[in-house]
Order: sequence, then C-alpha cells, then structure tokens
Amino acid sequence: MFKFCQNCCKSLGECDSLDDVNSSELHSLSEALVQPFLQSHRSREVRALVACCIADIFRVCYPDPPYDESQRRVSIILYAKLLVM
Repeated sequence: MFKFCQNCCKSLGECDSLDDVNSSELHSLSEALVQPFLQSHRSREVRALVACCIADIFRVCYPDPPYDESQRRVSIILYAKLLVM
C-alpha cells in the first residue's frame, strides 16, 4: 500500500491541471482515497501519503474538486489527525 500511495503522490505532483490527467483514472483514485480503510490505515506514512494525494487532487482540480461536502470533511479530519500525531 505504501508503494502504491507513493507512486500516486509522485504522479499527481507532476500534474499541473486536469489536462495532464485521465479524468476517469483521477475520479477512481479520488474515490479510493477517501475510503475509511485508507483514512484509518495503521501506517502513519500511508495516511500521510493519502493526505498528500488528496491535497494534490484539490490542487489539480481547482476550483471544482471531485469531492462532496462529507468527503471534504473526512479529508480535513485526516489532515488534523496527522498534525496532532
């Protein structure tokens, strides 16, 4: 899981806009990243990489992120938990 998240982070970090990514792949990835098993993964490193990927998705998709209000809330809670630990 760590390697997968690391690769996603690297790939998303190289994107500047939606023109640089496949929209169906980005949608699938964005949905996967807000799943509870990743948000509460036992590895802090995996949770940190998930948070980085979500931040990159917000950046790439600005101003229309692919997340609804509850998914955004889950992401913010993940960031807060990572900052506290």
